[in-house]
Amino acid sequence: MKIVSKNTLTEQDVQSIRALEQASFQKDGLENGAYLSNNLNFNPELPCFYLGYEGDTLAAFLAVFMPDPTEAEIMAATLPMYQQRGFFRQLYERAAEELRLVGIHSLLLETEAKSTSGALVLARFPHRVFDHAEYRMTLSALPPELQAAEKAGTVERVTLQSKETFAAISAAAFQCTREDSYSNFISTSDQRRGYLFRWNGEAVGTFVLSNEEQDETFIYGVTIAPAYQGQGLGGHMMRHAVEMALQNTAKALIEVDSQNPAALALYRHCGFQVSFQVDYHRVAI
Repeated sequence: MKIVSKNTLTEQDVQSIRALEQASFQKDGLENGAYLSNNLNFNPELPCFYLGYEGDTLAAFLAVFMPDPTEAEIMAATLPMYQQRGFFRQLYERAAEELRLVGIHSLLLETEAKSTSGALVLARFPHRVFDHAEYRMTLSALPPELQAAEKAGTVERVTLQSKETFAAISAAAFQCTREDSYSNFISTSDQRRGYLFRWNGEAVGTFVLSNEEQDETFIYGVTIAPAYQGQGLGGHMMRHAVEMALQNTAKALIEVDSQNPAALALYRHCGFQVSFQVDYHRVAI
C-alpha cells in the first residue's frame, strides 16, 4: 500500500474519502464521518490526513485531529474488500511516528459504539483505556412549547471589537488561552461564525455556528461564563442558537461529552435527540 500524508485535501480527495466512508459504514449503519479540515489543529502545517492507495484506489484513510499539542484523536476507515489486511496498522504506525516527532505521545482512538470493525481494531490495543464517549445529537425543529415561549436575552455576531470578550468567556470555560480560544472557534471563513449572548446587556455566553456540511448547521463552543452558570441562561442562549442554525438549513447538530450530563439534559430539553455515540479509548505512543 502506498501512503500519502497531507495537511490539506483537494476536492477530489474529499470526494474519494466520503465514498470510502459510505462503503465502509454501510454494514453497521455508521454515521461518524471524519472532520476533513486542519483549521482547528494547533499547528495546521502538520500532516493530519493519511491516504492509503492500492494502485489508483483509495483503500484506507486515517485522520488526525489535534486541537491540543499534547494529544491527538485518530479516526480511520478501510474499504471492506481491504479490511483485515493490516492497512489500518500501516497508516496508524506512520501517523504515530510523525506525532511522536512533535511531542505528542497520547492518542484517543475514535470509534462508533456499534462498529464491528472498530471493535476488532480496538482488540489489537490491549493496553487501551476507555476515556469517554461523545453523543452526536440532531434537531430539525424546536419543540412546540419552546417555540411558544418568549425569547430572552440578545445575540450578536463576534466582531474585531468584541473578539476579546468572546475569547475571555470561552477561555475561562474551556481552560485554554484566549488566543487558542479565539483561533479554535472563529476563522476567517464565512462558514464559521461566533456569537455573544447578552443578558441585561452583559456578555455572558458564547456559541459558534458552522455550515461546513451541506444542509446542516453544527453548533459548538457553547458556554456560559462561570459567574453566570446555574441560572438557566444556557437554555435561553440555546433557543437563539437553534433558531439561527435552522434558518437556512434543515438540521442542527451538536456534540456533548458523556462526562457533561448537565449539557446533555439541556440539549434534550431543547429537542435534540442522540443519533449516534462515539467512544474514545486512550493509548500511549
